[in-house]
Amino acid sequence: HNTARLLREEWNVAEARVRVLHPGVDCKAFRPRPRATEVREQLEWGDRPVVLTVGRLQRRKGHDMLIRALPSILNTLPNALYSIVGAGEERHSLQALALELGVSEHVQFRGEPSDSELVRCYQQCDVFALPNREVDRDIEGFGMVLLEAQACGRPVIAGQSGGTSEAMKPDQTGFVVDCRQPEELARVLTNLLAAPTECDRMGAEGRRWVEQRFDWNVLAEQAESLFRGHHQRNAFEN
Repeated sequence: HNTARLLREEWNVAEARVRVLHPGVDCKAFRPRPRATEVREQLEWGDRPVVLTVGRLQRRKGHDMLIRALPSILNTLPNALYSIVGAGEERHSLQALALELGVSEHVQFRGEPSDSELVRCYQQCDVFALPNREVDRDIEGFGMVLLEAQACGRPVIAGQSGGTSEAMKPDQTGFVVDCRQPEELARVLTNLLAAPTECDRMGAEGRRWVEQRFDWNVLAEQAESLFRGHHQRNAFEN
């Protein structure tokens, strides 16, 4: 893990003393639902293949790179839609970029959602993407949205920056790609969107993985075991 390596290498903490407790997700709230025509109509998605990103509109999240990837994706999937959930300082520049590239009709800015709308977006999208990259030493620390998307049974794509690879099973529940340029992102997304059966398979594996490792009940048991063991060691040493 990146965190454990930092503790060992930078702070000289013995490996045996390092334990990483990740954030978790409520797998009862974030859960899969079958594709639903009515819900997709409410989201204004229809039967289009949809890539979803959830997160504040800031540069390191990489929304701009996915917009730049759209012309290539549209060559194969001319009805594809990029739905963006979140608000932030980059909205106007992202809208301008979409207009410049001629893909405005393929980019949806949803703004800040309600909790129920957020879950529906996760459940009904085809692929979830967090195309993050480092910008001025600003990185994505972990990627909670990746856990939420996988808990809803969706495959995920994330950038090679920060701790996103710890929030997924690379090549099994999704892919980690270089998002500093749009080409690889476009290629991976096109291949996934064109393979709905593979999306469903990866999404099911992601759901199982998150339930086993990141459900809050599982993490609470891990924390309790860790703290109990620490308390017992201290009592023995004293």
